[in-house]
Amino acid sequence: MLNLFVTSEHMLRKSLNPIDWFKLFKESYQLAQVRTFLLYGFKNNKDNFLIKDAGVKGKGLFSKKAFKKGGLVFLMDGPTRFFKAETPEECYIYPDWYSVGKNIWIEPAPFFNHINHSCNPNLGLRTSREFVARRDIEPGEELNFDYSSTDDELPWVMNCSCGEASCRKEVGAIQLLSEQQYERLLPYVPKYFQTLRENYLRGKS
Repeated sequence: MLNLFVTSEHMLRKSLNPIDWFKLFKESYQLAQVRTFLLYGFKNNKDNFLIKDAGVKGKGLFSKKAFKKGGLVFLMDGPTRFFKAETPEECYIYPDWYSVGKNIWIEPAPFFNHINHSCNPNLGLRTSREFVARRDIEPGEELNFDYSSTDDELPWVMNCSCGEASCRKEVGAIQLLSEQQYERLLPYVPKYFQTLRENYLRGKS
């Protein structure tokens, strides 16, 4: 069975239309598994990772093996969800989720939900679920990505304590990144967010 889920809050507001259901299906973990196996012969292997203490960030996801720059590290497991925040406060209801399209979210499954943010990440997203190495990764390194690369909610802000020299102190929606900060993330920003940012900036000019 496909792992799709619609939040109860949204179900109280309106029923999903066929286009919404198609979007949920398109971003499903099962479909991503088939795609990456056919294209790369890739299968997720949780034995390559472990969860351990990451200091002030709490628990973190760490690599037990080396990965080469550009290599596929893992597929994000977890259900696809549909949710639209109606107020700024609702942007904080599901802190572990990350966005993959307009009102379409992925809730990382247990284990992968320990991946932390970094303002100088070693992972990026090639697609909505394909996390790839932005540089060579050594065994024992904590794995992380930039949360701004998958968030489009302008009211959302998170304090950052990643400890990087380039730490922004506050993390927000991709539309609010400076040009320099945004370009550092490329090319590993999903197409939806690239287009969203371009349209946002075009509207402001």
